[in-house]
Amino acid sequence: MSYTSKTDTPEEFLTIPQAAGLLGIPTTTLRRAVKCGIVPSYRPLGQRVRVRLSEIIAVIEAQKVGGQRDG
Repeated sequence: MSYTSKTDTPEEFLTIPQAAGLLGIPTTTLRRAVKCGIVPSYRPLGQRVRVRLSEIIAVIEAQKVGGQRDG
């Protein structure tokens, strides 16, 4: 488990298929992003690759193009 600074509650690590399912994106897309280093990943004690949903969402938000106009 990891801890977030905002609420000090543990954030669950997810497998790539779990995270992809929650986000509604193809598993292969998320695997590719992890392999390229775009999305941070963890391999606790040599287990399956794990990711944090908040980090994936942060990557998606950082790459957002366009949006609301002020005005």
